[in-house]
Amino acid sequence: MQLEVKDKMTLGELLHAFEMVDNGLASITPEQLEAMSSKAAMKVDDYKYFMEKCEGEVDRLKKRIEEFQKTKKTIENTQRRLKEIMVFHMKENNFDKLVGNDFKVNLQSTTKATWKTPEPSEAQRISLSNYVRVKYEWDKKAIENELKNGDKEKFKGIAELGKTYYPKFYVQKRIGD
Repeated sequence: MQLEVKDKMTLGELLHAFEMVDNGLASITPEQLEAMSSKAAMKVDDYKYFMEKCEGEVDRLKKRIEEFQKTKKTIENTQRRLKEIMVFHMKENNFDKLVGNDFKVNLQSTTKATWKTPEPSEAQRISLSNYVRVKYEWDKKAIENELKNGDKEKFKGIAELGKTYYPKFYVQKRIGD
């Protein structure tokens, strides 16, 4: 059987044609063999060039992602610092509320335990076993709830309640809106 060599053949079609010729299932002229070999060589090069292009694109994107991550971190830090500055000035000057043209802000707080000892001692593991997990770490939520309920003496030297302040913004309703 004479093999038909088309002008445009995929790499798969070329390799299949070579396999048929190698197995004696098809025959081709030396000119067709030369043309197919040339096309296959070009396909191999094209695949490699395209893979290198993709690899370069991946490297370029990795660098851009790193740049974006740095920019994101910078913006997040700026936002955090602005909140801290606002809270500091509001607390320093005894303001719980501020009103702007478009927004008003209330100084709010949350109460959370701050940890003085990261892991319980052996004696604490026994005496406070209801608040220690199997991994021998503090059950922070249970202790925080006990602290909020007023049982501060039991956890003295372990944890205490502290307030964290943060600004909360609201859209200011304008007259006539």
